[in-house]
Amino acid sequence: MAEVLFVIGPQRSGTTVTARVLGGHPDIAPGGVGFHPFNRWDIPFMAEVGGNPDRQPLLRQLRQSAYEHEARYFLVKIALSVSAESLTWPRLLGQFPKSMAVLTDRDTEATAQSWAGLEYLDSQRPTDVDAWLMLHEAWSDMHHQQILAVEDTYAGRTWRVELAATCLDPAAALGPVFARLGLSPPPAAAYSVVERTP
Repeated sequence: MAEVLFVIGPQRSGTTVTARVLGGHPDIAPGGVGFHPFNRWDIPFMAEVGGNPDRQPLLRQLRQSAYEHEARYFLVKIALSVSAESLTWPRLLGQFPKSMAVLTDRDTEATAQSWAGLEYLDSQRPTDVDAWLMLHEAWSDMHHQQILAVEDTYAGRTWRVELAATCLDPAAALGPVFARLGLSPPPAAAYSVVERTP
């Protein structure tokens, strides 16, 4: 049975690259990154976190998936979107009391500006781009404040990593995470995904 290892942060804060590096370790099962059937999977998943335990099939699926793995950790990435449901994520650490969490963080303005450079959004970009960016910046700031609070509350179970530091020196930024998890350093190839992640 594997323990759940969450990678949680606002969209565009480094959740993908962090999950890819962690998932490159042989003792971390990366299957949790894609176990969910929804494209914007954090919304229905987060909606369950604060709901009725009898109506939480996705959370039950997560527990079952972790139970079936023989690796030490089962990786679950949650990229928080602009949705009220996404603000419930801190409750996950209470619902999974043995879980660990890597919290990805990024300067809120940089997070919002990174959305502006995504070509695939050109077809759905709003008329008022400034207001759109302000909305994303505001949500990123709310998630940032939550990350700081959770880091303080669950100091022994959470680690906050800055995207800028991960991109500059992934081994230095994420190496301590492996150590805190009680794992040996990963293969050097695990860090090479940083260069290939947009």
